[in-house]
Amino acid sequence: MDGPNDAVVPLERLVALERDNALMLSYILDAHRLSLTLPPNATIDDVNYGAVDVPGMIERLRRNETYDLSRALTASGAARGAAETEQRARNKELTATEKANETASLERAKSMNPFEAMAANTKLGSVGEADTSSAARESSAAVRVDATFFNLDDDAPTTAYSGELALPELYSKLNDAELSELAFEIVATIDLDSEMLEAIRIALDVDEDCANAVQKYAQEHKSSVAEEGISARIHLRSMLAAVKEFTLLEDEAFYKKRCRAMCELLWSRQCDEQVEITDARDQDDNEPSLTASNVLSEINRMLCLPEIDALWVESVAEMIESALDSKYSFSYSGIFGIRLYERLLRVMFDQVEDYALAYDAQDSIKSLERVASSLGLPDETSRGAMLAFAVVKQAIVALEEVGLDYGDDTSPIFSLLSKAREGLDRSQTNVSPQIASAVNSLLCWSMFMLRDFMHTVTPPAAHDEQNVPRIEPDVFNLIVCIAYDSAKMLGKDAEALLREACKQSARAEYKRLRATGMEEDNVTDGDATSASLRIIAQLTASAADSYSAHLERHITSSVGSNSPVTGCFAAQLGEDFKNDLFSWLASGPRLTAQSLETIWSVGDLQNALVATGGDAVEPIRLEEQTSILVFTWLNEKIDDLHKIVDRCISVERWKTKNDAAPVPSAVDFLRAVNETLDGFFGLRIPAHVSALRALTEGIDAAVGKYANAAVLSLGPADDIVPPVPELTRYKKAIVDDLHKKFVAASPPRAPFEEGCVGASTVRLTSLKFLLDKLDSLEKGIISKWNEMQRVASMLRHPNALHEVPKAAWFEDLMDLARQSLRRAIDQVANHMAFSVLYRDLGGAVMHNLYAHGVQRSAHNIGTEILPYVNGVLGYVAVRVDSSTRNIVASHLLQATVSAWMRVLLNGGPGRVYRPEDVELLEEEMELVSEFFLAGGQGLDSVDVAARISPMSALCTIVSLPTEYLCGQYLELVEKEKEVPPRESDRDFYYDVYTADVTLRVLCHRAEHAASKWVKAHFSIGKTEGGYSMFGF
Repeated sequence: MDGPNDAVVPLERLVALERDNALMLSYILDAHRLSLTLPPNATIDDVNYGAVDVPGMIERLRRNETYDLSRALTASGAARGAAETEQRARNKELTATEKANETASLERAKSMNPFEAMAANTKLGSVGEADTSSAARESSAAVRVDATFFNLDDDAPTTAYSGELALPELYSKLNDAELSELAFEIVATIDLDSEMLEAIRIALDVDEDCANAVQKYAQEHKSSVAEEGISARIHLRSMLAAVKEFTLLEDEAFYKKRCRAMCELLWSRQCDEQVEITDARDQDDNEPSLTASNVLSEINRMLCLPEIDALWVESVAEMIESALDSKYSFSYSGIFGIRLYERLLRVMFDQVEDYALAYDAQDSIKSLERVASSLGLPDETSRGAMLAFAVVKQAIVALEEVGLDYGDDTSPIFSLLSKAREGLDRSQTNVSPQIASAVNSLLCWSMFMLRDFMHTVTPPAAHDEQNVPRIEPDVFNLIVCIAYDSAKMLGKDAEALLREACKQSARAEYKRLRATGMEEDNVTDGDATSASLRIIAQLTASAADSYSAHLERHITSSVGSNSPVTGCFAAQLGEDFKNDLFSWLASGPRLTAQSLETIWSVGDLQNALVATGGDAVEPIRLEEQTSILVFTWLNEKIDDLHKIVDRCISVERWKTKNDAAPVPSAVDFLRAVNETLDGFFGLRIPAHVSALRALTEGIDAAVGKYANAAVLSLGPADDIVPPVPELTRYKKAIVDDLHKKFVAASPPRAPFEEGCVGASTVRLTSLKFLLDKLDSLEKGIISKWNEMQRVASMLRHPNALHEVPKAAWFEDLMDLARQSLRRAIDQVANHMAFSVLYRDLGGAVMHNLYAHGVQRSAHNIGTEILPYVNGVLGYVAVRVDSSTRNIVASHLLQATVSAWMRVLLNGGPGRVYRPEDVELLEEEMELVSEFFLAGGQGLDSVDVAARISPMSALCTIVSLPTEYLCGQYLELVEKEKEVPPRESDRDFYYDVYTADVTLRVLCHRAEHAASKWVKAHFSIGKTEGGYSMFGF
């Protein structure tokens, strides 16, 4: 005989369970796309689809991979495969002698009494230990199958939860009509008035003729039932009572259905048996083993006979009596008893008005208390649970047939579920396994109803899908309470189950919103994903608001629930959206107007989620995801800024003007800087303060590039100052001859606009323009940053902690830009000053100044240099501010001192001096100082003194006697061999206390002793050969 098929979910059942999943149907129904692996000799009909990991199978099939179904076989398929595999292994190991012995043993077994054969090898006739364990595994797997919307369970309460094994179909498959007949047979044996009995018959829908026959046979053993009590022996006695004089008074079905009822009892007893089967040779060959397992196997064989007779009935009755009386009573097994009681509870429903309780329902239930106790429901808790089970089944039928179309009357579904909730006592957690099974069915159904409440509860559901029934919020509230009470009775974490239901519904709702958002995408240009996400964010926020307005209070009203339970819905919505959002952000979208609108929409969504879910909603930490996008945007903008600098410099002609207006390139560059800053602050998304520093440093680099280009556009500065001439010694005849041939050079006559003064001034005005504007920009950066962060804070979680950046981040934001501009201004001013002294005034200084000596020369500082310098300062002063003018003046003073000292130390063979010249030189130094001090309106006295100090020191050396200078030179040479002269840290400072300066003073000394000393110590020519220009 084949093994049992336990807890099987067929293919059609799986399709019904997954009817909302079109992708699943396409894979299940299209056999050509299935790639499934089965054990040898197993077919697709052996698969228990209830044990299949459906999402995992779909994913494997999507990847064109093979899916192994060997672990999802029915008990019979698995047992058959295991047996065949075992047999093949044994065949390889058995010798010819062992095979012969096994054959002989099997032949002997066939000749034995059937009961003895079943005792020797239970696998041949019934479910043995191996089959039992396999069936138990299948029953456990069956509990993982979701209940359908309109069905608690065809065989509910499920035996998987109670721990009992379902009776295999080959032994018994009592349908509703047969259960109703058996239930009526029970109440026919107790004292009930005829009106009540008729009401029960009508409620059970038992045929009148059948009912009369049942009552007739019940009368024969009514006294015995009154004496012994209600038990399953009633059905056995009715079966025997229907046999008179070896004649069957009823049809075969009458006897078989009662025989199957006894099988229910025997199966339950067999599952509890713990008797070890002894070896066949230790048993009494004349005494059959009447265990429940053996009796079940024999009854199964007898049920398969083509015809039955009175002897058949008596034999079955005798076996059952013997098997049960030997060790067990005839009390109803748990599952069988509550199934019968559930049928009897139909009497409480009104037989005229559909889906309503009868007015005397409570009395009817009261009259069945004795029967309920005999069926395994001895207390109010168990009876109330079964009452809830029966009422919920009726409510499911009403929901399927009526739905929301019940007119102006009270919802029948609401009334029924209200009654069901009254029957559940959440304080009672110690319930029997069979009641736990019924309560578990209620829990499974209610959790199924709650797994997508946004789509089934109206409002907020507003769809027109005919295949998805809808319920009202009040009905939803009752279902939540039933789920909560059922979980408490089963000792489960009710809050955790409600949280999971909220999460499931949120996931299903987000999946629909996501599909809607993608369908509504009509963007032809730009980032389509960005537009879809923006729509999804708006729809998700609306869904959170709808949940809060219509459904949240119904969950919180269930006793024991709290904010973390209801907050899971909003938290799950946020989590699902965050996954999509972060995936999009991780792809590196450009921060365009579309993408920024999508990011800004997160703020409204998060506010809606937090308003609904409170602390349960995790912050959407945008800053961690958008930081890379912000820095990418910054890199692009800074690169663009550098390109603008290159373009501005390439087209700029630096044309001089009569006013202080900056050049166009400076204006264009400043506009680009402003646009970059405004664009950054216009992002209005969370960003770390380091992004602000990166922006300002990028602007600093661009400013430095522009400033450096402005300086380089003046040309090279290396050839402004002429090289130092070769040293010569004094020769009076040569000096006199040069003085006679001297012709004074003419002063410069070209306008300032055409020379270096005009070119330098236009650069100074432009650089100072940028410096002033950047100063004002920097003052507004911090306030704009704070405003940006205030707006961006709306995208953060309301309860998120805001980290205040340290003040050091905001110190000297654009200091490098200021330094670059100031350095450029200083370089331009220096370039202009030395160009004025060495190019514009080159002839006046290098040729005219002190051409006939200090005492007799009409060409001195006051006549050759200061008038022209005064004109330069006047030209500059009207075009720049006082600070820039002073910079120019300071460099002009430095260039003046440089050219002055050049004449004294490197003036050529015609320039000779005496110690008494120092008095006139000091007067000219005083004149120069007063000129640049300008009566307190010019340079600072400290700056003037510092810049003219090298000339003062040189005058001191010139005033020294020749003998002292010669000795001093030799000392300095020896000293500098050990310690070389130190370079000054100031560009305008010139150290004159060196051997080189002392030698140059001796070479230009108008004294024969000095010339003689030089001639004695050096090889220096007497003529002006090699004379050339130089300056320092």
